Amino acid sequence: MLPVILQGFTRSVDDIVSDIIRHYKETFNEEPTVEQKEAWRKLLKLLSTISPPHPIILEYPIFTERADVIFVGKSKALVVEAKGWKHVKKIGDDVVEADGDLHEDPCYQLNNYVNKLNLFHSSNIKFEGVLFLYWGLLFE
Repeated sequence: MLPVILQGFTRSVDDIVSDIIRHYKETFNEEPTVEQKEAWRKLLKLLSTISPPHPIILEYPIFTERADVIFVGKSKALVVEAKGWKHVKKIGDDVVEADGDLHEDPCYQLNNYVNKLNLFHSSNIKFEGVLFLYWGLLFE
C-alpha cells in the first residue's frame, strides 16, 4: 500500500519504480498510466542525485489525492509537487495549460496538500510546500 518510504537510494531507480507500481496497484486496484510510470522514473533519477540524509515519502495519500514527494525531518516536512511539463501558462484561477492540456493549477494543488496535512496529520510536524518543475533537468 502507498506511500513508499525511502531511507536513501540503496537500490536502483527501476527497482524503486517497480515498488511504487506494485503499491499503486494494491492501493487503487488499477495499473498506473505509462505517463505516470515515466514521471516516477524521471523524478527518482533526479532525487537520486541529491539523496538527503532523512526519509523521503513517495506518493503519500491525502484523502483522495497523492503528494508526489515529502522530505521528512524531526519537526518539519517539505511537500514537493513535481511536474515534468515543458510549457505552462495560467488560464484561470485554478487552471493552467501545460503542454497543450488543461490541468489543475499545481500551486493550488500544493497549497491544498500542505493545508490538509497541517490540519489533519496526527504528528506535530510543520508541513511546508514547494512546486518543482523539473523538465529539462534530466537528459536521456
